[in-house]
Amino acid sequence: DIVEKILAEIQIRQKSGTLQDSPYIYSTLIRLNGDNIEKVESTYSQAVAKGYGDHPHIVTVYLHCLSKNGYIDKMEDLLRKMPTWSTNIYNVLLVFHGKRNEYEKVYKLLEKMKTEQIEFNEVTYGTLITIFGHWKDPKRILDVLNWIKSSGSANITANFYSILASAYSRLGDAEGVSEAW
Repeated sequence: DIVEKILAEIQIRQKSGTLQDSPYIYSTLIRLNGDNIEKVESTYSQAVAKGYGDHPHIVTVYLHCLSKNGYIDKMEDLLRKMPTWSTNIYNVLLVFHGKRNEYEKVYKLLEKMKTEQIEFNEVTYGTLITIFGHWKDPKRILDVLNWIKSSGSANITANFYSILASAYSRLGDAEGVSEAW
């Protein structure tokens, strides 16, 4: 109900010219309609027609919607058409394959990221910690912590520590967070 009101307001403002057209509008519309694949496809097509189809926000939210709704063929088709993948694309794929317990695909993505020198960000690290926590793999969690340390990344937030604590809690290791770090 509230989503429909927001969508109507966006459309009114677009038509009147008081809301500047941008990729962020389309990525928001895709996200708001995430469970309605016809609306997602229609909005993505409009974004492509406006020249926004390769914008990182649009691509990642579109991929997320496809993966969430089980449209694997469409995901793979889109990925094949993309010459390069950003960190955020990898993050969406890591979440997707991690939730499906597709170990080899997660490991192949990690290897590809390293080979292509794709920068890991806090979301990447948090995603990996979450995946390895669900998989009950403390060695891999420690590997991720070591990657962070070796990267020199000082941009770790409280949110990351919350994810790390949750993973160690899932493993039954109450001391794990302080010992690992």
